[in-house]
Amino acid sequence: MSIVVVGGPSKGAGKTALICGILAGLPEREWTAIKITSHAYRGVLLTEQVARDPATDTGRYLLAGARRAPLVEAPMDEQLAVLARDGCDGDKNIVFESNRIVSYLTPDLCLGVVGEGSLPQKPSFAAFLAGVDGLVARAGVDVPAQYRKPGIPLFAMADLGCITPEFAEWMRARLSPRARSEMARS
Repeated sequence: MSIVVVGGPSKGAGKTALICGILAGLPEREWTAIKITSHAYRGVLLTEQVARDPATDTGRYLLAGARRAPLVEAPMDEQLAVLARDGCDGDKNIVFESNRIVSYLTPDLCLGVVGEGSLPQKPSFAAFLAGVDGLVARAGVDVPAQYRKPGIPLFAMADLGCITPEFAEWMRARLSPRARSEMARS
């Protein structure tokens, strides 16, 4: 099983669009896509939105090809991360939309969606950036220097909902069993 986390500096950065692009561009991975939010907090809640409603993020995930799309509404803590991960026991691959979950689990791949429209920045994004493996931005967007890190690739895409072949191959290579075992040894 592979775990991918997609985060971003602000609402509207393109996190959901990128996840939809990943779901559609890498369907062989049979993804489960999990949205974690503190909005509309009603206590720890793990729900499965079954409607393929394009007005909701989880509905967009399902329309893009997710096998399942749970929504987790709660403030983040270690128990929530375990609940979210274990709630997907038996799923082949999981992609989370969350900055904060990287404090509680170690993903196989951590992707940041960045761009010039990224203000105000969520406080959780600074910690997220410390472990990012790759950055994604809309083509033509001037990415602020604060997001660029030496050795971390930046992928520019005209439409985040339609990932480029280069990005798809990079993800496949990074998520291959051989690459994952090599990274674990280093």
